[in-house]
Amino acid sequence: MGAPESRPPRALRARAASACAALLALAVVPVQRAGADEPLAPGGHRIPPAGYLAYVPLESLRVVRATAESELVQLYGDRASPAYVDETPKDGIDDARGKLLLALAVRFSPYLVRNTTSIPMDWKRFATRTRSFPLHVDRWELSTSPEQLVRREQIDLDALRARPCPRSDPDAAPLLDDCALVRLLQELDPDAPRDERARTLADGARRSPFTVLYLDFPGDDPESWKAEYEADFGGQLRREYQGFKKAYVHPFVVAAARGGLELVLQYWLFYPFNDGANKHEGDWEHVNVVVSPRSRVGQPLSAADLGAILSRDPHGLDGDDPLVIARIENFLHGKVFVLDFTAPNVYSPRAAWEAQIASHPPDRLGERELLRDVRARAYADREERVVNTHPIAFIGADSKGPELLLAGPGARNRDSHATYPFHGTYTEVGPGGATEDIPSTFDLWRHTGKGALPWPANVERFDDPASLEIIPDWERVRDLARSDPDVRREWSWLFLPIRWGYPAVPSPLAGVVGHAETGNLSPPGPAYNGGWNRTGAAGGFERYDPNRYSSLFPLSPVDAFQNDFGFLNAPVVVFTVLPPFDLLYRLVWRPLRALIGPAPSPVFLPAAPVQRRIVGISVGVFVNALPSSVGAAFVNSAQLPDIDRHLAAAGISGPVTTSTTADTAPYPSFQVQFYLTPRLVSQNTFRYSRNTIDVAVLPTSASGAATLSGSLQMYEYAGSVRFNLLTGRIQPFLKAGYGYSWYRLQGVTVDGQKIDPPSSPFLHRPSFWPNTFHYGIGIEANLTETEAPFTGVGIGLKLESNVFTHSLGLALHDNARLGLVADASVTRPNVDLALVLSF
Repeated sequence: MGAPESRPPRALRARAASACAALLALAVVPVQRAGADEPLAPGGHRIPPAGYLAYVPLESLRVVRATAESELVQLYGDRASPAYVDETPKDGIDDARGKLLLALAVRFSPYLVRNTTSIPMDWKRFATRTRSFPLHVDRWELSTSPEQLVRREQIDLDALRARPCPRSDPDAAPLLDDCALVRLLQELDPDAPRDERARTLADGARRSPFTVLYLDFPGDDPESWKAEYEADFGGQLRREYQGFKKAYVHPFVVAAARGGLELVLQYWLFYPFNDGANKHEGDWEHVNVVVSPRSRVGQPLSAADLGAILSRDPHGLDGDDPLVIARIENFLHGKVFVLDFTAPNVYSPRAAWEAQIASHPPDRLGERELLRDVRARAYADREERVVNTHPIAFIGADSKGPELLLAGPGARNRDSHATYPFHGTYTEVGPGGATEDIPSTFDLWRHTGKGALPWPANVERFDDPASLEIIPDWERVRDLARSDPDVRREWSWLFLPIRWGYPAVPSPLAGVVGHAETGNLSPPGPAYNGGWNRTGAAGGFERYDPNRYSSLFPLSPVDAFQNDFGFLNAPVVVFTVLPPFDLLYRLVWRPLRALIGPAPSPVFLPAAPVQRRIVGISVGVFVNALPSSVGAAFVNSAQLPDIDRHLAAAGISGPVTTSTTADTAPYPSFQVQFYLTPRLVSQNTFRYSRNTIDVAVLPTSASGAATLSGSLQMYEYAGSVRFNLLTGRIQPFLKAGYGYSWYRLQGVTVDGQKIDPPSSPFLHRPSFWPNTFHYGIGIEANLTETEAPFTGVGIGLKLESNVFTHSLGLALHDNARLGLVADASVTRPNVDLALVLSF
C-alpha cells in the first residue's frame, strides 16, 4: 500500500498488530517491482496476500463494450472528420464535443446528501499524496492445492511520468514502471489478450496461471478507515481529504425501451472503503440521469434528435427548448430505484398532471405520494417556475440489519455508499433482506430562490467543472494508450481488470463459500461493472419498485433497531414487542414523537408485507368465573374486626364452616393487538368486573348461621403473546402472558347490616413484577381483510378462553375460626367474545 507523506500515529497504531501477521505471510513470497526482485514491505492486512485468493472467484473479469447507439451518433466525435481535434485533454473525445459533454455533466450533476463523513473521491489524488502508489500485479498458480502466489509485481503509477517507456521495445527496459504497464496492457488487452485464461476462458492441463490486479488504499478495516479519513473531533472529514471530491461522468446513448434512443449521463462515484453490513476496500457506485429536450420528454428520440442535442452550444442548454431530466436511476447495491419524470409528465401543467394521477389506479401503496415527490424534484421552487436539473440523492448510511447484534454499542456499518433517492428506511436492498436507514433530510426549495437559506454543510454539490471528469468508452482510449504514455497514465485504469482495493477484508459473511463473492471483495472498475453502458434492470441489477409506508407504526420488530445500539438492540426489540412496552412504544411514544418532532420518515418495502395487519382494536364482553377461594377476601385486616363483632352479636363464636358462592355476569373488555408476524401477535387487554360474593358462615357446635355479602370490584391488565396455529382467514391460536390485577371488597354486610368500613382498600395491588399470569386458547375469524397495512379496515370476531392465576393478595395468616385461607391461590377461568377492527 502506498504510504502518505505524513500518516498520523493513531492510524499506524491501528495497523501495527495486523502488520506483524502479514509480514510472516509475505516473507516467503517472491516480489517483483517493474521486473526486479526485491523484498516486499508488509501490507498490514488481516487477510495476508498469500491467503486472499480463497475469497476471490477464479474467473476473469469481463469488460462491457460501448453501445452501438453511441457509435451511431458519434457521441465522442467523428475521428474521420477533418474537424476532429483531441488534444486538451487527450482522452478519445473531440475537444469541442468534450466541452459540450462537460457542460451537460455540470447541468445535470447530482446534489449528494451526506449521512456520514464519506464523499465520492478522486482516486488519482491518492497517487499524488503518497511517495508511491503501486498497481499490484499478483501471479497465482491454480494447479496446486492450495493455490500458490508465485510472483508479485508493483507498477508505481506515480512514477510513470518520470521515465516513459521507449516505443521501440518495451522489453528492453524491464525496470521502468511504464514499460511494465505496456506489457500488462498487451497481456490483458480486452480485445486480444495474451493471457490464455482471459482469451479462452479455459485452464491448461499442467499450468493454470491466474492474475489479480488491485490498487491498495489507506486503511484495512472499519477502525483504521475511521482513523484514516475522519478528523479527531467534530465528525468531519480530515482536512487533507476535503479537496478530493470528484464524480466521473460517463455519457452514452442506448436504445430506449419504448423505441428510439436515449442520452444517458452516468455519474460514477468512488469511495475508498465500504463499511456497510458487509465490508470491503474500495467502492464504485453510480446514478444514471436520462436527459431530453423538454418538448420531447416521454417521446422516442431519433439519431437526428441526438445530433441536434450534441450540436448545441455548451452555453445554450436552456433556450427555447431546454434540456431536462427524463429519468433518474438510483442504484442501491444490486437494485435500481427508478424515478420516471415522464409517466406522468412532471413538466405538464399541475392540473393536467393531477388529472393523470387521479385516472391511474396505483399499483403499489404510497405510489401517488411517490409521484408527487418526483414532481417536486423537477422544480427548484414551490411555484414550479424554475426547472431543477440536479438529481438529489442520499449517500447510503445506517445499517439496521441483524449483524448489529454481534457488536457492542457505538455507530457502525454506516457507509454502504449506495445512492438513495429519498431519506427513509429501505428494506431488502441487499443480501439476506438487508435494511438501511437514511436519517438525513434535505429540502431544495429552502435553499434556492428569494430568501434562500445557506446550503447545509452535509450537501455535496457537483455543479462545478472542477469536481467532474468525463470518462469515455474504453475503446476510445485503448489504442491511444498503446502509443502515448500520457494517455496510458491517465486512462489505462479504465480498461484494465483492476480490483479497486485490497482484494479481501474480514466481513460477516467472508469465506462462507470459497472463491465466491460474499460481500468482502474489492470491486472491479466501472467498465467491468454490469451497469456500465446500461440502464434500468440490467447487468445484474434488479428493479426496486417499493411500497411506501409511514414509520409511525413499525412493520417489523427489526424496525426498532438503532444503528448505534449494537447488541443492546436485542433487549430493545424485546421491550418494544412485549406488552405493555409495545403499547407505550407504538401507540404513545411514536405518535408523540411524530407530533413534537420531524414528520415520520417513509419505509420502502419492495413487496407488501406478508403480515397485512399492523394493529387491531377489539371491544367485547367477558364472563369472569370466581372460585370459592376468593371468599377469604372477607378476612382482610380492615374489615375483619367489625365482621367479628357482627358475628358475635349473631351468637356465632368458636369454630365455623363456610360456603362461598359468586355470581357470573358479562362485563366489558378492551384489547389492543399488534400483529408482529403472520403467526405472532401481542395483546394488551383491559377489563373491569364487579362480582357479588356471598359467604355462608355456619358454627360447627351450635345452631344459627350468618351470611357475609359484598361485591368484588376488579380492574385488570393482561399482556399476552399469541401464536397463530393457522394464518388464513380463520386463525386458531394459543396464548400465554402476564399482567396485573387489583381488586377490593365493596358494600360488605353481615346478614344485611353494613359493616364499618363497608369498602376495603385494594387487597391485590400491582407491584414491580406482574402479580397475575394466564394462558389460554382461542380463535379469530377475519370476516374482511385489508389488502395492505393502512389501506382499509378489517373486521373480525374473536373468541378466547383464558385461565388466570394469582395469589389472593392478603397479608394475614390462615383464619381458622372462619375457615378461610388468607393466602390462598386463585384460579379464574373466563371466556371473552369480541369484535375486532384491524388496520
